[in-house]
Amino acid sequence: MASYQGHFRFSSVLAVGTAAVACMWLQFDWGATFLVIALTIIGGLAPDLDSASGIPVRELFGLASIVAPLFLAPRIKEQLGLTIDQQLAMILILYFFVKYGLCNIFKHFTVHRGMFHSIPTMLILGSLVFLATKHSTAEEETMIHRLTFAIFAMVGFFGHLVLDEFYSINLDGMALSVNQFSGTAVKFIGPSMGSNVFCYALLGGCGYCVYHDTKDHYGEVKEAVQTMQGKMLSSPKMPQWFGGNSGEKMGVVPALANPDSKTTPLVSPTKANGNLITASWDNPGK
Repeated sequence: MASYQGHFRFSSVLAVGTAAVACMWLQFDWGATFLVIALTIIGGLAPDLDSASGIPVRELFGLASIVAPLFLAPRIKEQLGLTIDQQLAMILILYFFVKYGLCNIFKHFTVHRGMFHSIPTMLILGSLVFLATKHSTAEEETMIHRLTFAIFAMVGFFGHLVLDEFYSINLDGMALSVNQFSGTAVKFIGPSMGSNVFCYALLGGCGYCVYHDTKDHYGEVKEAVQTMQGKMLSSPKMPQWFGGNSGEKMGVVPALANPDSKTTPLVSPTKANGNLITASWDNPGK
């Protein structure tokens, strides 16, 4: 099976591809593109939260304890109507819960290559990202961004599962064989009935939350999907923040007129006090 470093490198390669799609086809700004990169990499490392090694658990839960409260803060304000002091207190409570409480729960109840390495968990991750990024972008583009963030987080997660399955194949000359880990990553059910019931119950709960979040915005979801399809079928182009549609690089000044030309004006002719004023290389402002 692939190592933590191997999964990080592979998810980083996937992140380059998803970032290219986000900025060149979907025309995301640099902030949303960076989020796409981060979510792809995090999705590519997330299945190893059930690893016996302490590195993935420590790194990912340390990041989640900071990011999760920040993403949930707008929802907390909207749903509970808390004051500023109460919101800050809730953010701290969420930080300690994720950092220590949820982390210890994972260590105690999960086993490596259990249901956390599965397609249902991938869908759970996508649902959580979709729900958490409700307030991350401008209202008119929120649905497109939310769908994209969720999809690319699942792309990173699925890439992890596929890489694990690839490493379960033994290459011995021309003969192919599989080891004991084959089929333990890309799966829909695991050997433990309790884990299966819990995983699918959690998936059902996430699915209900997504439905509740979008039931009054069906038109926006449909329009967002159609817009994404249209953009993906179009030709790629550099985003405006990296040079715009004109093809010019940011910060590059267009070539000036030939300084040897005596008649080429630098600016359009203007009038001052009724007199025509032109600017040339020899007589600027005359």
